[in-house]
Amino acid sequence: MKKGFTLIELLVALSITTLLFCLAGVSYVTHIAHVDRDRAEIVLMQLSEQLETYASEHAGSYAGATMQDLQMDIVSAQLPYRFSIAALSDTEFTLMAEPRGSQAVRDALCGVLTLTALNIRGAANAGCWQ
Repeated sequence: MKKGFTLIELLVALSITTLLFCLAGVSYVTHIAHVDRDRAEIVLMQLSEQLETYASEHAGSYAGATMQDLQMDIVSAQLPYRFSIAALSDTEFTLMAEPRGSQAVRDALCGVLTLTALNIRGAANAGCWQ
């Protein structure tokens, strides 16, 4: 009696292992894209809070606020999104998070995330905001 595995058995085991690693890799990339999107949503909400604070210190007006005024440069620089104030007036604002680099490819379904002064959340796909 011979002990050990045949070449066919080893190839089947290797094929199954390779398939599992491929599936795990795709799931991991999807998970990372989702986590980065969630973090971008949190930053948008924090920016909204900072704009409210800015308005309370400037006679109730959002006008004139900049990203530097909101003091979120360090946090937003760590994410694969470009944050900006897309529209700004005395009583309204729209914040925008645009995916950049690999996040733009990984999360193409959602695309640009937006948040308004009325807490209206926008994205290319309605299911993107949690």
